[in-house]
Amino acid sequence: MSWLGSWCALAILAVVLITASDGASVKLDFGSTLYTNGKRDFDRERLVNAHGDFQAPANARALMEYIVEELGVFFGRSNKGPLSQKIFPSRTGQMRSEGQKNIDKVDCDWCDPLRKRMITRERVVVDIAEKLNLVQGSNAKINAGANFAANFFKHFFDRSRGYPKPRYAECFNEPLVKWKSLRKSKTESEESVVRRIGNICGRMCTAITRANPEVMAGGPAASSARPHLSNFANFRKRMKTFLDSARKSGCINFISEHLYNSGGAVQDANLDLIETYTYRTSGRKRILPYMVSEAGAYDATWYSDDGRIYSAPPLGGRDFKILSDAFGGFMSSLRTHDNLLKYINFLTLDPISRQASGKYRYPWALVEGYGEKAKIKWTPLIHYFELLKGVQGDFVYSYSDDANVKVHAVGNALKAYVLLQNFATSGSVDVNLMFPRGRPEVERVVHRRLYLRPRKLTGADKSQNLLRGGYLRWSNATLNGIPNKVELKAGAMTVLELRLSKMLVERGSVRRTRHYMDNVTNKGKNINSYPFEIEGGEKYNVFFEDIPQGRDGMAYIRIAHSRRPTSAVKPQVWVNDKRVTNFRARMAGPKRDYGDKYFGVIVVPYDLEELTSVTRPKVSLQYPDDGGWISTVTLEVDQCDNRSCCALGGRGKSFTCVSTTSSTISRRRRFPYGEQLLRNPPFQPIENNAWKRFGQTSYTKVPDLLYGDYALRMNAESSG
Repeated sequence: MSWLGSWCALAILAVVLITASDGASVKLDFGSTLYTNGKRDFDRERLVNAHGDFQAPANARALMEYIVEELGVFFGRSNKGPLSQKIFPSRTGQMRSEGQKNIDKVDCDWCDPLRKRMITRERVVVDIAEKLNLVQGSNAKINAGANFAANFFKHFFDRSRGYPKPRYAECFNEPLVKWKSLRKSKTESEESVVRRIGNICGRMCTAITRANPEVMAGGPAASSARPHLSNFANFRKRMKTFLDSARKSGCINFISEHLYNSGGAVQDANLDLIETYTYRTSGRKRILPYMVSEAGAYDATWYSDDGRIYSAPPLGGRDFKILSDAFGGFMSSLRTHDNLLKYINFLTLDPISRQASGKYRYPWALVEGYGEKAKIKWTPLIHYFELLKGVQGDFVYSYSDDANVKVHAVGNALKAYVLLQNFATSGSVDVNLMFPRGRPEVERVVHRRLYLRPRKLTGADKSQNLLRGGYLRWSNATLNGIPNKVELKAGAMTVLELRLSKMLVERGSVRRTRHYMDNVTNKGKNINSYPFEIEGGEKYNVFFEDIPQGRDGMAYIRIAHSRRPTSAVKPQVWVNDKRVTNFRARMAGPKRDYGDKYFGVIVVPYDLEELTSVTRPKVSLQYPDDGGWISTVTLEVDQCDNRSCCALGGRGKSFTCVSTTSSTISRRRRFPYGEQLLRNPPFQPIENNAWKRFGQTSYTKVPDLLYGDYALRMNAESSG
């Protein structure tokens, strides 16, 4: 068989096997903190968000209190931006008085007490796309809109009255996909409209941030994150044009997108493209911060509003798809958490909204019931946030050897968490949990799971374009110890919560950095634009600069491409002219059901010392057949101290954990703020101790406390 024939056969086989069941292994080391570009925090206020603004009618306040206080969820976005105010554009002179009225809606005797108590500045405000028509007519109108937006943030909020200024301003919601309705004439091109939107957003950014330096202004709240569609015309005509125009006319502080049906391979490659482009075009070699302001799954058959609200009947397969895609985007985006300003799921708690008034519940609603007097109850979508209950602390080292299985790990002083998801769409996989430096001692393990119990597709499933039918299942079991293996069903989400016997201390570290291609050559000539088309048999050389060196470290070469499923699944790869063969072609999940190409990232692990043995490391790619596009090639570099090096994954040779010394100074991890376990010197078992109340508390002797020998445990939620 010819080389081309062999590659094509492998391509077809890969498509067949991509969802097959096999084993996977993840490495975990809770003692090694993972610093990604210097950052280590799993910050719930940034990462665990629903869509809304904490406002709830009286009949839903108990539910709002549960989701915020018990589950630690924040409501991070609302569509009450500056141009949505009724006084714009005709009554702008009433800015101060209207601003006071806006504050009075939060701070008053009859106001929602929960909202005032819970609201923080870490939230986003945005205007609907149609508000562009108020400002796009002339330069004078744009200036008026920009100045009004700047004054809006100055006068419509008051931190001293419990209504802090939002930190983020998105200029408009999903304007790029609505470009046709925003044309000035029927002959105006898409790029012309997008360029104008970028110009307006850039000028608004300048005005807002000049008057309010603490506010970040960005956009474009793109309706999807699928740059590869139409051979990357989606990227060139929309995101690239918007960014170029906004930066030329003013500023743009962050990029925002909506992740619908694109977690896994697509988001992996999308993030690399956005970071590479902004790094290379910023003029300062800095990437723009990134925000996911909506996430989940969407299909046009699920909901419509053409003057009459229609929501399709709820189905277990639909609920699972919404949650699985939301979690998939989350798991993909956490890889670059250092640059992730906010991750907001499109899950709402608003029983008085118009969307909730249909015969069936709004597909993305956390609660069921409509109206201020209705009986409100949770929908199954609440399990998404129950899955993530308590997760907070430092990112610690984790690694998966299977692209279909993503893993992240987090640790604080008392607990450690392992987050897992299987991106395959059929079958299941047994995931081996490996601890190179030994298993930690635990008091107990809570195993939380969200998965789909499958059944045959029905007519109802097909009418909502679901590819899998079944029943959403939630499991929350307590185990005595850490399991050796965890079964992950197709698309399933799992969180292991480990209650540690000893306080968790940082004893080592892995420092991760990302590096972007400096230039690309073919036949000795530079390729100045990217993504670029693939020609079979041609060798593409990608050069990098300023890669950090480090003994025993690892580099992960990330090759992002977009190819038809029948094309060769992977290229030949050389590093510094040395052929590399020990890598897999698998990407995170199979091809999505949109577009004609499979877009994602192939990861090639490589020894860091060998990579940096030359001044300008070179990665060369050659495909056997024509077709498709190379999007980016990036490097992810893991440097380790002596103790942590043995944990690094992807090595081609064995590396035994021998060294116990560390260049990292031991540091006690922070206590979680949501624990019902108080640790303080007065908690000693002595008579008449004021903390001993009505038998609802008990003293617990705990080793390695920072102060004293005992902790006070609350035996009931109402204790104290």
